[in-house]
Amino acid sequence: MSGPLHHFTKDLYELLTRNEIKQSYSKIALALHPDRHDGCDIKTSEFKEVSEAYQILADYRNRIEYDRWLDGVLLGENG
Repeated sequence: MSGPLHHFTKDLYELLTRNEIKQSYSKIALALHPDRHDGCDIKTSEFKEVSEAYQILADYRNRIEYDRWLDGVLLGENG
């Protein structure tokens, strides 16, 4: 991985284990779950965003693909 976030993201990934990512997601998802907020549109939207982020972080291949996409965006390559 190269680009502006290379060292930053690499260090974060080394700090977070798969289990820590899963535990953090579970805690946040439970707090934001639409059933706990009577279908509040804001909480539902936040829940969806957290779920999407977890799908990227939880899977190594998705995370690598996202990092490459993000590097391209920050360098102005991916519009």
